[in-house]
Amino acid sequence: MGEKFRVDVQSEKYKKKREQQKEFLDDSDFSEPFGYVDLDVIDSIREEEQGADPKKPNDEIKKILASSRELLLGYLRDIYTLAFAKYILEEAIADSRFIAKIGEDSKLKGLFALASDTHNLSKRNKKKETTNKGNKIQVRTLWEALEEGFISNELYELMLRIHKENFEKKLEKFNQKLPEYLSNIRGRVESKINEGVLPITLEHFDHIVSETTFSIRDGLEASFEETNGKYLIDLGKIYIAEFLETDEAIEDTLTHELMHALGGRTILGTHTSVAGYKIEDFNHQRSGLFFGDKKNQKSWQLQWLNEALTETLTDLVIGKSRKNYANEKKLLNLLQSRGGHKIDMQAFINAYFENYSMSHPDRVPAWKELIHQINESYTPGFLLALDTYIKENSLLRDRRGSGVKKAIELLETDWRQINS
Repeated sequence: MGEKFRVDVQSEKYKKKREQQKEFLDDSDFSEPFGYVDLDVIDSIREEEQGADPKKPNDEIKKILASSRELLLGYLRDIYTLAFAKYILEEAIADSRFIAKIGEDSKLKGLFALASDTHNLSKRNKKKETTNKGNKIQVRTLWEALEEGFISNELYELMLRIHKENFEKKLEKFNQKLPEYLSNIRGRVESKINEGVLPITLEHFDHIVSETTFSIRDGLEASFEETNGKYLIDLGKIYIAEFLETDEAIEDTLTHELMHALGGRTILGTHTSVAGYKIEDFNHQRSGLFFGDKKNQKSWQLQWLNEALTETLTDLVIGKSRKNYANEKKLLNLLQSRGGHKIDMQAFINAYFENYSMSHPDRVPAWKELIHQINESYTPGFLLALDTYIKENSLLRDRRGSGVKKAIELLETDWRQINS
């Protein structure tokens, strides 16, 4: 298993490791959209077949497009990937080249015309109509045409190419505007530091930004949390969903993910020997108020609390309350107030930003103070019991939602049932 040891966040070894990861990521492309690899292979096949009859279908290309189509349909049928998959259809409908191709196919032209006529008839019978309803009808029609096999390989490939082109444009725009986004966020963070809300320094913010790689990602090629963003602590990488259109939405999501990145850490190092070589590795046991090995979901603890506080901090920094993690934030507020005495929010914030200290005798004094306050307000071990209750009452794939809702009900009525 190797020799294990604690790692100080401020140590040169840890900083060097993070710098190496940043250099690796800067030289690597982790921002490929859905269909990118398939299109790359198709282009290679066509390049090898130069001089062949372009109207003669290539069986290998047909298989690639058929496989991709089934994959996209699977994403459209899955509630967790539906929004990302529909975005590809919306892009196609908004592209004049795609609409022109539909007009060349008599069956598709009739199908879309029928859908449009039905929509216009319905519209005359309603006093109010949503702005984008016509577009939604076309997207739904395109989805049905995909399901029924009415979309030719040529048209489906065009869909993929439109998606790839749009993604590359958005990635270029994101990279151009990133310094502006980060500067705006830095200004807001500085204000909260000066107000005494955030127990960090501006130098710490700058250091975290410097070791972090930022990018956009296709939701079908990456997993996102509720905020349409993700922070990968082991890689030092933040990515956000490509379909975030406005600067405000992008900055808000980046702020949430940067709160994750700024959160305190507890790190365990491991020395192992492989073929006579000594290898040193680091594992983040805690980030913010989340505990556990990211690779082992069964070990996860307090994920709901970590997201609740991260979004609460985001709301404080951006100066408005968002709808993200609404139930988790509600449960946090109940945890503060439903026990024997009110627990100060600053106790949660201090524990969130605290790094494990090799020099302090208590190692994590702010965390211990928070646990002391919770134990005093409720019963010893209550926070862990609450977390266990949430996990035991969460449905598969619902990301803690059902368990959090049930915990809210109990804290609003009788929190003592949590420990029973």
